[in-house]
Amino acid sequence: MEQWGECTKEHNRNATEQLIKKGIMTGLLAFVNNEPVGWCNVNSKDVYEKSPIDSEPEDTPEGKTASVVCFLIAPTYRKKGITRKLLAHAIKILGEKGYNWIEAYPRKEGDLSDAHSYHGPASLFSSEGFSAVTEAEHFLLMRKALF
Repeated sequence: MEQWGECTKEHNRNATEQLIKKGIMTGLLAFVNNEPVGWCNVNSKDVYEKSPIDSEPEDTPEGKTASVVCFLIAPTYRKKGITRKLLAHAIKILGEKGYNWIEAYPRKEGDLSDAHSYHGPASLFSSEGFSAVTEAEHFLLMRKALF
């Protein structure tokens, strides 16, 4: 199979639709006036085959861990707080579901285009209580306790 980034937009959309229908890909939707304007792909960390961080840090915590993989916000709603609201809701729901930790994988800060910012900015996660645990060449692993 092709790598996700090498696939066409239509192929990725169809693959995503199938994963959602099978209950493998889960997340949260944001609506404005009954129209979807945002998506947060979040699920138990163990359902993802890989993350932008190649190896687990030595201090991998005990308990259930969720991963915030990406956000997709409609262009006209970007920079309006939708991502922050989705993240806050994910934190609340995951805590209620008994998760102990939530992880995110933002790109390292810099002048990032919207196309490269889909993981969410590190500054967002820091402001919501996440701490950087480790880093790879282009990404950080940030984690927050939910207990």
